[in-house]
Amino acid sequence: MSTPVCSIIIPTYNHAKYIERSVECALRQTLENVEVIVVDDGSTDETPEIVTQFADKIIYHRKENGGLGAARNTGIGISRGKYIQFLDADDTIDDTKLEKQVRVFEKDDSVSVVYSDCSCSDADGADLENASYPLGDGEDPIPVLLHRTLSGVHASLVKRSAVIEAGMFDESRVAQEDWDLWLRIALKGQKYKYLPGNLAHYDQQGSAMVTNPVLMYRRTLHLLSRFLDNPDLRGLGQNSVNDFIAYQNFALATRSYNNGWWRRSRGHFLKALRANPKLVEREYWLCVPKTILHQIADAVTGKHAVEPDDLAD
Repeated sequence: MSTPVCSIIIPTYNHAKYIERSVECALRQTLENVEVIVVDDGSTDETPEIVTQFADKIIYHRKENGGLGAARNTGIGISRGKYIQFLDADDTIDDTKLEKQVRVFEKDDSVSVVYSDCSCSDADGADLENASYPLGDGEDPIPVLLHRTLSGVHASLVKRSAVIEAGMFDESRVAQEDWDLWLRIALKGQKYKYLPGNLAHYDQQGSAMVTNPVLMYRRTLHLLSRFLDNPDLRGLGQNSVNDFIAYQNFALATRSYNNGWWRRSRGHFLKALRANPKLVEREYWLCVPKTILHQIADAVTGKHAVEPDDLAD
């Protein structure tokens, strides 16, 4: 059997409603010699029965539930392709995606990640704006990745060797798995290339993660604490470290504010301001006194958001 050019890794957990759609779009790729790997992370729904219809066309691997990062890493271990496409079970990619992105690699083998635009729909099915950042030719991805991810995980195609060198996915259940990986790959000096065009679709209808405020807070906090000890980030100098601290604390402050966690929000705003006040727009500086006023109002009315007591900060 010839070595595949690309491996499409589809982790799934109780996504029987969507898995057929994602496998079918993977099998429709116009690029020849592609392997499709479905990693069933211990589903308790009808996923195994649905996937059976593709038995002669895919590699199906079932494992004990361990979370998204662990499922993706299992798929990487099974994969044989030079390039890897990560595709969550509720999302889809364009039929020509791999063919178009592999063509970019063939023109410039120094590139390690090619990513494109990603159409999105929210939990109610309404269209959202493209979430990808259009990196310019020669633009350093690191300053962007200190602030935000470049794209949804399935909008990218990445060299398998670059993923392994970066240490693969963080297997913590509160990890920002894809953003974490893209930042570590960039910190290793790997080259990114943006290819315009919607070649992927992100569907929030199948994702409970983005609608869980506590989990999203924990994921951001985990990313912050994880990279503060990263020697590659530290090697960029204190200014870059401070930028990362400011950006992530501002994100934590905003999440906390939107959830009515006033004390926690104020603490993160102050940490962001101390790290780099230039990165926090002045209009947001009022959020610090606003949290105090909200806290006083809640104390007077007795109406306040219940803040989880197990959120470390």
